[in-house]
Amino acid sequence: MSRRVQHFGGSHTELKLDVVSGYLAAYARALKDKGFRLSYLDAFAGSGWRAVGSATDGQGSLLPEPEAAAGSALRVLRNAERLNRYVFGDANEDNIASLRAAIAEAKSIDPSLPEPEIHCCDANDLVARECTRLRRSSGLIDVDDSLGGLDLRVWAHEGRR
Repeated sequence: MSRRVQHFGGSHTELKLDVVSGYLAAYARALKDKGFRLSYLDAFAGSGWRAVGSATDGQGSLLPEPEAAAGSALRVLRNAERLNRYVFGDANEDNIASLRAAIAEAKSIDPSLPEPEIHCCDANDLVARECTRLRRSSGLIDVDDSLGGLDLRVWAHEGRR
């Protein structure tokens, strides 16, 4: 399957992804020896890829195709500080198929990458299901609406093992 590259964001997106990755690594490091099960939920995981640069300038196809950069889901899986559970969701079946392929490709290069749960469903349903599952947990929620769309990430740690 070819990469399904999503076109959104700008230079601020790369900065946000760097911040999220850095914060998640610090969160995992701080709690890894405390006996918690650490989970990560991205209810708008997308296709696994995002465009860097632009393929159009209003003149048609004069510009080269944009580069594909790893999206948040791939970046989180590649984080050196590992969590116990990763849950990715997206309502778009094509995005889910692309995300599955991107993760399979990444795991063929690095088999030690974690195996996430991947769901094709409405973000509200996924978040509600996970909140019910993690009802005795505490965690962090990152909601980013800076682009006019909703981007939701949840970090949670369950009770001691």
